[in-house]
Amino acid sequence: MHTFADLIAVWPSPEDMADDLQRPVTTVRSWRDRNSIHKKHWPDILGAAERRGFPINELTLARIALGSSHEAA
Repeated sequence: MHTFADLIAVWPSPEDMADDLQRPVTTVRSWRDRNSIHKKHWPDILGAAERRGFPINELTLARIALGSSHEAA
């Protein structure tokens, strides 16, 4: 998992992730398209991933964010 798009793809669909996070699906699709998820959403993502048994933790998110910032540079 190297990008936020990869992270979102762990869910069966963007709609499923949006349902888990109680966010509009347009928000999840925007995150995927921008390859960016603001840190304020990370706790909710971690909780949703844990409930589904997905191997996502704070380190996963930090590595993706660091990689994304290096790609933008």
